[in-house]
Amino acid sequence: MPLMIRFCCLSALLLGALWAPLAGAKQLGFSLSYTADQALMSYRWRDAQGATQAVQLQVPQTLLQQAMQAFKPWDNLAINQAIAAELKVLPLPRGAHSQIEATATGISLRVEGPKGVAEKALRQLEAKATQQREAAIEKNFYTRAQAQALMPDHPRLVGFSQASLQPLAVALAPLLLGRDIRTQMNTALNFFQTIPYAGAADRQTAAGAGYVLPLRLMAENKGDCDSKAVAFLALAKNLWPQLPLVMVYTPYHALVGLGGVPMVAGDTAIEVSGQRYILAEPVGPALVPVGQIGPESAADLKAGRYSWRVVP
Repeated sequence: MPLMIRFCCLSALLLGALWAPLAGAKQLGFSLSYTADQALMSYRWRDAQGATQAVQLQVPQTLLQQAMQAFKPWDNLAINQAIAAELKVLPLPRGAHSQIEATATGISLRVEGPKGVAEKALRQLEAKATQQREAAIEKNFYTRAQAQALMPDHPRLVGFSQASLQPLAVALAPLLLGRDIRTQMNTALNFFQTIPYAGAADRQTAAGAGYVLPLRLMAENKGDCDSKAVAFLALAKNLWPQLPLVMVYTPYHALVGLGGVPMVAGDTAIEVSGQRYILAEPVGPALVPVGQIGPESAADLKAGRYSWRVVP
């Protein structure tokens, strides 16, 4: 069964001050209701300055249903069974007969017939199996971290989710009007940071690292670090479409990087291909402002235990 991991590539690191959790910041209320074709979401939270904020939005139920179904934990047995079904109907060279069995760990291929014919048929089946597996990885929004390791394709999921976060961008707009970009970003961060955290223990399976699409996160009112990071970046694509964005990974955590934002004293940033990205922590529950990260993240970054993926 493929492992679920994050890959590693290193870049230059600029470290600033560490954060301290801010007291009194939390979600104050959440509700979800439905009309004939809309999902109505309402949120109230206390921001980092202690002020109460609130947004209401409505999302077409078709979009919410898509968010519930478009991404699922990787099921190796189901994928192998689907590939095996395709292989069983693949025309083989005359005289070749195949026996194909799918298990949770792989696909067993056995071909009988004259040696040259059987070898040709086996190569044909192996090539088709590889093609089908790569297609399944792409279709299900995964990507290869290593030869036998998969992870959710977070940058592609950001793009896939961008349009679905437009209602949230519209709902937040009155809170952002007239504010500088860092204040706007902190408001957007506070929204996701105050949504309750859902760790691995809250998921039925660890496959897919507990990831859920942004609208599902919002409807369920809980999410883990990967889910909140992708949701924040999908919102950022709506609010600040000109900004370069990056997903950043430490061994047990995910955060985000925001390019094109001037640094201030105390910021933590990474540099990727000449572009500086100021880091931010959407996960919560501490309302950590843009440019500051948790002590565990800072220690991992300082030691070079991090990786990144640019969001197109």
